[in-house]
Amino acid sequence: MVNELQQLEQEKLKEANLQTEELNVSKSLDELLLFTTKTKKVEVYEELMFAKFVREIKVNSRQEIMLELRCGLSLKERMG
Repeated sequence: MVNELQQLEQEKLKEANLQTEELNVSKSLDELLLFTTKTKKVEVYEELMFAKFVREIKVNSRQEIMLELRCGLSLKERMG
């Protein structure tokens, strides 16, 4: 009975974490959409703005990187 209760509590916690993650992704997507629809063009790199949208950078090879965005999108960039 105790094990069953612990298992149910763990499942409830997992579900709550999943819902929180989905809300974070949705919020990040909303922020990205708002940013990309601005009329002002970005002329200079801003580290804080970059960090706001990019979760991780993966180096696939010397010629290719993958930008993992907070909203769930992955963008492949080729260099050279």
